[in-house]
Amino acid sequence: MGSVDRSELMISFVESLRKTRKWYRKLFFHCLDVVLFNSYAVWNVISGTEEGISSFQLEVIRQILEKHGQPRSLVTNSSMKSNPGRLVGDHFPKHLPPTKKTNATKLCAFCNGKGKKRKETRYMCGNCDQALCIVPCFENFHKNS
Repeated sequence: MGSVDRSELMISFVESLRKTRKWYRKLFFHCLDVVLFNSYAVWNVISGTEEGISSFQLEVIRQILEKHGQPRSLVTNSSMKSNPGRLVGDHFPKHLPPTKKTNATKLCAFCNGKGKKRKETRYMCGNCDQALCIVPCFENFHKNS
């Protein structure tokens, strides 16, 4: 087994390859894996320690995030930030007004983007004018600041 085969074998255990139809994305992630493996090999020679490649990759990620990462805010939707009146007053769910479809749907303003699935709802808050799932997003949207 040559050195190229051995390096490909070690990369295969921790590769960051993603399913995509774009060939250049696959090439980018493979090149990133090769660069990380080569830096891991150089680091092992210089430091003289035998740490696993997965822990080395995690440490590289931690250092990059410490240097260049920005903390995320808990509230990401700009309409939620600009509407402080949503925390006081009477808020009642109602059906979305019909469009071309009789049962109109919109993306939930609270839970959309937090999970992997796209969440659509047929309800909205009458006062806030935001599309919200009935359970649990409607209550969470009006209680959480």
